[in-house]
Amino acid sequence: MSDLVIGYGTTIEGAVQSLGTVVIHGCVKGHIQAHTVVCSKTADVLGHIVCEQPYIDGQLNGSFEAAEVIVRESAHVTAFEEAICTGTCRVAGAVTGQIRAGHLQLEPTARLNGQLMAHPSGVNPCQPGTAS
Repeated sequence: MSDLVIGYGTTIEGAVQSLGTVVIHGCVKGHIQAHTVVCSKTADVLGHIVCEQPYIDGQLNGSFEAAEVIVRESAHVTAFEEAICTGTCRVAGAVTGQIRAGHLQLEPTARLNGQLMAHPSGVNPCQPGTAS
């Protein structure tokens, strides 16, 4: 698998797909699907991210579906739609909107404005109707 790097000062409009890692230093306006997505401090994403693990340091205006999520201290996530994490969502930065996760880990630097929901063990929030 190879990496795709979107450099600072670069803007991509449309879908981005990769079997490997997508590293974003610039701007992406559209759907991103990859194994791993890294949004650096200079990243500006307007869209939906689907991956195993996003590392978010920059701006995300949209939502995500992932197994494990890390929102770093410098990050700002504005979830226009419900953001879903099937595993652990670690938040150290700013989150506005609704996040549903299997487990939540909030750092002392976390800034929240919205709703965070943890699901009981064994419930997969990506599969509606699995809870009884």
